[in-house]
Amino acid sequence: MFQKTLKIAAVAFVLYAFVGFLLLPLFLKPQLITVVKNSTYTTMTIEHLYCNPFSFEIELHKVKLLNKQHKKVVAFEKLLLNYDPSALLFGVIQLQNISIERPFVSILYTKNKKINLLSLIKQSESGERQSQESQLARIVIERIAISNGSVAFKDFTQSETFEFDFENIDFTLSDIDTKDIKRSNVSLELKTQLKSGGTIEWKTSLVSLNPLISKGSVALNLDNLSTLWKYVKQDFPYEVTQGNLLFSSEYQLNLNELNATVIKDVVLRVDDIHLRDKKSKEKIFSLKTFDLVGGRIEPLSLDIDLNKVTLDRLSLNVQRQKNKSINLQNYFLSQNDEHNRSEKKSTRLKFHLGEFKLTQSDIKFRDDSLASTMLLSIDKLNCSIENITTAKSEVGQYNLKMNINQDGRFYTEGSFSLSSEEQKGVFHLKNLSLKPYNPYLQESTWMAIQDGLLSLKGKSEYKNKIFKVGSDLELENLRIDETKGNRELVRVKHMALNAIELKQEKLSIKRIVVEKFHLNSRMDKHGFSLLNLIKKSQKSEKKDGKFIYAIKRVEIKDAQCRFTDRTLKKPFKVVLHNIDATVKNLTNKKGKYTVVKVKNEIDKYASARIDATISSYDPGIDSRLKVTVQRYNLHSLSPYSYTYAGEKITSGELYLNLNYTTTHEKLKGTNNIVLKNSVLGEKSKEKDAPDVPLDAALLLLEDSDGVVDIDVSIDGDLSEPGFAYSSLFTKIISDTVTKVIYSPFTFIGKSLGMNSEELEYISFEFGKSIISDEEQQELKKVAKIIREKKNLSIEFAGVYDPKKDIVVTQGSNKDKETLEQLAEARAKNVKNFLLNEGVLEHQIIILKDKKVDTGSDKTIKEYIHIVIK
Repeated sequence: MFQKTLKIAAVAFVLYAFVGFLLLPLFLKPQLITVVKNSTYTTMTIEHLYCNPFSFEIELHKVKLLNKQHKKVVAFEKLLLNYDPSALLFGVIQLQNISIERPFVSILYTKNKKINLLSLIKQSESGERQSQESQLARIVIERIAISNGSVAFKDFTQSETFEFDFENIDFTLSDIDTKDIKRSNVSLELKTQLKSGGTIEWKTSLVSLNPLISKGSVALNLDNLSTLWKYVKQDFPYEVTQGNLLFSSEYQLNLNELNATVIKDVVLRVDDIHLRDKKSKEKIFSLKTFDLVGGRIEPLSLDIDLNKVTLDRLSLNVQRQKNKSINLQNYFLSQNDEHNRSEKKSTRLKFHLGEFKLTQSDIKFRDDSLASTMLLSIDKLNCSIENITTAKSEVGQYNLKMNINQDGRFYTEGSFSLSSEEQKGVFHLKNLSLKPYNPYLQESTWMAIQDGLLSLKGKSEYKNKIFKVGSDLELENLRIDETKGNRELVRVKHMALNAIELKQEKLSIKRIVVEKFHLNSRMDKHGFSLLNLIKKSQKSEKKDGKFIYAIKRVEIKDAQCRFTDRTLKKPFKVVLHNIDATVKNLTNKKGKYTVVKVKNEIDKYASARIDATISSYDPGIDSRLKVTVQRYNLHSLSPYSYTYAGEKITSGELYLNLNYTTTHEKLKGTNNIVLKNSVLGEKSKEKDAPDVPLDAALLLLEDSDGVVDIDVSIDGDLSEPGFAYSSLFTKIISDTVTKVIYSPFTFIGKSLGMNSEELEYISFEFGKSIISDEEQQELKKVAKIIREKKNLSIEFAGVYDPKKDIVVTQGSNKDKETLEQLAEARAKNVKNFLLNEGVLEHQIIILKDKKVDTGSDKTIKEYIHIVIK
């Protein structure tokens, strides 16, 4: 019986081995090929299929799946399947080992944006699929391993076909139980190399599928970012030309508990990354090293905690384009940024960065939105920021150093709080060259900075949404030229502004000191040069604003001003030098007054002084101005006299005492003008030259010492359109000269303290030629004028009234001879009186007798005229 049983067992063993080793492979191979053909649009080829019924292993060698074009889609060198048949007794499919060697997958992303692998699978009826899913058995897999695999990826959706290959893929998945994933302790490990350079390593353990809970680590090393960048480059206006990346972290994913989802021990390093514009190929950005060491991120709860971030040798090219947009906006900001920012405001982000460092970096700024390109260079930029956090009551520290355009130095340090939005610090700017900023100045003026260094030192504070700055400012060796004609306009040796405070819309300065200030200005056919330096497109009407400024004191020391008037036939030039000035309380506050005091010298010997009290808010409301000039050489004014009077001035001195007031836009002024020892020169021989009798005016106005002392009043309305003080003053001087010539007694009498009207005539009683005592006193005054002015003569005519004089003399209308004798006697008596008073005979001219009609007058008047020889 035993032998019989043994024989049966032997036969069964042989039969089992025969079926397992020989028949089963012959059966399975075509079945697999048929199944694949029926379920996919591919053709399967198997070089060899091996079964071991004793170890329960199935091996497939050199398997390929070919598409309709007979191109390889999926292939592997060897597949080993090891199973446990005893588990079937419990309704479980248990696979002890699935091993795939040298697998290959070709993934194509077609132009119609479909994955080739998905299109190779035939769709089954939905009812069948649901039936199969409902009857799916429990599957237990102890281990799945892939070794030395590769994936070839091609994307045809872009203008250029993108190719990317994964090589040496090693994959391990263990302990899988589809019914009890929590107890099966699933672990996964993936390693691969990139053909372009780099590796990917991923390790994870799956704790639960529902809810999804896993933990693990990931490490990514990319040797050439430009290869990956080719895949997304069409979506960006820039391109990555080189760079490598290293990233590693541990993670824990838990979709059931937000705070339990964590990315920790983060390390991110990017080396030698370069970005350039896609069209121009100009460099935009380069970075030697970006290094993030140590970090914990809870993405679902928006909690970020980083240890240290370092950027080394960052180089950034910033360009303001002609449309005034910044190139970085086009490169890095999307059109929906405003929308995204508004959404983020409602989310509370928790953030902490222990330390941020920026070392040995530089920024190149180019502004092409101006008429002339402006270039700014920042180098040796080093910045350190500690404790950047949104946590309440936490304070961070910062410091920054950099060079601006090589010679300029900037430094700042301080503290800040993101939670309370506060900042407090100090800053120091030294030797910043102003010349590179000319393009901004020339946008609105015809001026150019040729030299000048700016230094600034102060404090800043931001609190309760109010920003305050307090600083001192120094400006050295400033020189500004006019771009029209390349003439020097302003030169300042040194200027200091002390205790500058800027708070919201209020600016206050304690003291401004300007040393060795030189100004060159001129008047030409286009007007006053300083006004014409402002481009017309920039000129605007005065607008009321809330900005308030207050400067407590301004001091100007050893200044100089050169002025040239080229509107004349010959240019007028004057130099104001040794100017010392003080200005107190310069402000635009309503109800406040500015006090101005100026002392200076004019040309060689003259001096001037200005004292003014001005309402800075509106000078026309209530202001006072007093100007005095001493010993100004009249010869310097020859260009004006030659142009407007047709005659030069050889010598003489000018003294001015001007007093002006403005009240509610009304200007009132008195001008006391004193001329000493004035000597006129040659007259203009031009046909259209003006003929103003300056010589006559001087002869009439000069006293015995050669002094002319006259007062000229000015009245004007500042609110009138086109009001100009210079035009008003010129008109008044012209009118004054005319009055001197045609009404000489008005000015001569005044200079002698006499009633000018009473000097113009002598009164006689009707019918008489005797000079009354009262009239003799007036004639003595006239005689005094003529005696003192040897170049003057006096002329008059004997007069009579044929009606009233004839009645008094008892004569008749036919007695004309008697009336003429009366007129002659009156003239003779006046002449004799003047001779007795010392008037020379050649200075007295008697004209032909005149007949007059006195009307209702009680006396007859004999008018006296002054004649200039």
